[in-house]
Amino acid sequence: MLRFLLRSPDGQTALLFVAFGLAVAWGATTYTLGTPGRMGPGFFPFVLGILLALLGLGVFVSGWAKREREEFGPTPWRAIIFITAAALAAGVLLERFGLAPAVIASTFIGALAEPRASWLRVAAVSVALVIFAWLVFIVGLDLRVPVVRF
Repeated sequence: MLRFLLRSPDGQTALLFVAFGLAVAWGATTYTLGTPGRMGPGFFPFVLGILLALLGLGVFVSGWAKREREEFGPTPWRAIIFITAAALAAGVLLERFGLAPAVIASTFIGALAEPRASWLRVAAVSVALVIFAWLVFIVGLDLRVPVVRF
């Protein structure tokens, strides 16, 4: 069983989900949980943590039942680097330049993870993401985030 947890993708995913879910649920207990009728600030993260841990147990049971030998491919370093850089760029650019430049820059940086990305498609996706982010965060949630800041 330990070999399955450490060497198979399903086992590693299950281990990660259970560990992270339990850590979130445990951390949420430092806040007031409340009841389902009168939720405290720790209720939602606690429930999400427990659900994530249960999802991890489900992945474990499913993977253990099939127990097929799966081999990992090579580590996708290019994707890891550019996706991480895109998230960092979004965080840095959002405060300094606003929502639209942060979303556009992170979309283009994230697209560098794929060597054969169509730049016209990436531009269209970035425009669609700016509109979506504007609708969700500024119109829907009424966050005070500037669209563009000079």
